Amino acid sequence: MKFSSKAPAALLGALLASVITAGSAFAQLNPGQSSGGGLTLPGAPAGGAAAPAPSGAPAQQQSAPPQQDPMSREFRDCMKTAQDSMEAKKQDDPAAIHACLTGEVKRHEGKIAASAKKAGTNLTGAEQKKLEEANTAWRRFRDANCGFYADAKGAPPANLENADCTLRLTVGRGLEVDAIAGASARREAAKSGK
Repeated sequence: MKFSSKAPAALLGALLASVITAGSAFAQLNPGQSSGGGLTLPGAPAGGAAAPAPSGAPAQQQSAPPQQDPMSREFRDCMKTAQDSMEAKKQDDPAAIHACLTGEVKRHEGKIAASAKKAGTNLTGAEQKKLEEANTAWRRFRDANCGFYADAKGAPPANLENADCTLRLTVGRGLEVDAIAGASARREAAKSGK
């Protein structure tokens, strides 16, 4: 995503669309059911619509899990303030957008830590260690992968591409760790017969 050549409203719109699209895809996760990862794959019908039935077969109804917006109110307010400021000045403000993105990454990293702690209450010591190792490996992957877009500590607007990538992957990991916490709680409840 290139930011420097866009008008302020278009810049913000492209960025929000990118982040929200990723968040909406990950929000398809249904923590109430185990589905081998739980994500709706690209190309799958959106909004719980039934998949097209093969020729001559009746269509199946699917109930859609409620979709929650994974982005915080603080993030939305920050982006709105940045948009208003850019429109008033009639120029891009990549530093303001970067601050919104990095602030939201920190909020989602806190959620990942809280979900991992919650999951840990129902995990064995060995499972807790595996989850910690997985989260460490995931962070290394995220940072290396997003480094292909731009240097995280580089100058704006290039660093926006890195921050956008980092936020999208962090939101996804947070939802995945939430699912792990839900699965471990359901497993523990099944063991105790509740």
